[in-house]
Amino acid sequence: LQGWGEPLLHPAFFPMVNLVVQSGSQCGTTSNGVLIDGPMARRLVDSGLQVIGLSLTGTGKCHDRFRPGASVAQLKKALHFLAKARKEAKKATPSIHIAYLLMAEGIDELDGLPDLLDGSPVSQVVISTLDYIPSPELSRQVIAENTPLALLAKEKIIALRQRLSSQ
Repeated sequence: LQGWGEPLLHPAFFPMVNLVVQSGSQCGTTSNGVLIDGPMARRLVDSGLQVIGLSLTGTGKCHDRFRPGASVAQLKKALHFLAKARKEAKKATPSIHIAYLLMAEGIDELDGLPDLLDGSPVSQVVISTLDYIPSPELSRQVIAENTPLALLAKEKIIALRQRLSSQ
């Protein structure tokens, strides 16, 4: 249950989760984390949702610039609330993932990901680049294949994977 925008704002979000779960299908969503406080985290855990992705566009200034109103600090709080709700409910779901949109200006922020995730319940990080460019400003953020910037990103991701695997 995802797409452009914040799915948790939809007034029928939880009834839709229920329909998906009752059908026997797996259900997941992606959120910027702003609406995930203690009660929302508990509702998400109790809903039967299998996966929740929290979206990042960096680990500092880059993220905060491209996600105004949805700061890295708020995402960290959402991680805390989700971990606490799962622990209290004695559940391993929803599995918590990071959906990381890598922007050209935020390549160096990849280095901050291990510290951001340290001690968190995140089980997977998926890093992607822009494939839809809705504004001319964002065209400067594309990491095109086979460019020096793409090679740098690949090196950083390989190093990041090694660091995260050892945590």
